[in-house]
Amino acid sequence: MKSATKNAILIAASSLLLLAGIVFAIRSLTIDTLSPWPFVCIGLGSGMLGAAIGQALKRRNLSKDEDFEEQMRIAQQDERNIAVFTRAKAKAFSVSIYLYAALMLAFLLLQIHYVAILLLTGVYLATIVCYIVFFQRYSKTM
Repeated sequence: MKSATKNAILIAASSLLLLAGIVFAIRSLTIDTLSPWPFVCIGLGSGMLGAAIGQALKRRNLSKDEDFEEQMRIAQQDERNIAVFTRAKAKAFSVSIYLYAALMLAFLLLQIHYVAILLLTGVYLATIVCYIVFFQRYSKTM
């Protein structure tokens, strides 16, 4: 299947998901019980729709201008851009570790249900374990 066809299907599916979420959210307001699922549908639908439209616009711009396509390909393979991307990702990871810890502390102080705190702690520990595993793997290969 061509990527344009896949993109059209993704736009249609995400639009339906977004529309269904809006409809179910409006219907749930009249019933007096507020379910989180309509809002999950709205979030997923709008995120998928934005990504699909972005891909479609990128593909359209690349097909119109061959010089622009060549510039984009060079920019993606440029060593400096790759180094900047990697460094930014590493800095974001470093900051996220402190943000996770602060959020866990805030949850504890606010006496949020222990299941939420344990889930957040599990994600925090999984992040640290992944860091250690990849650090060890890259230490051996580099």
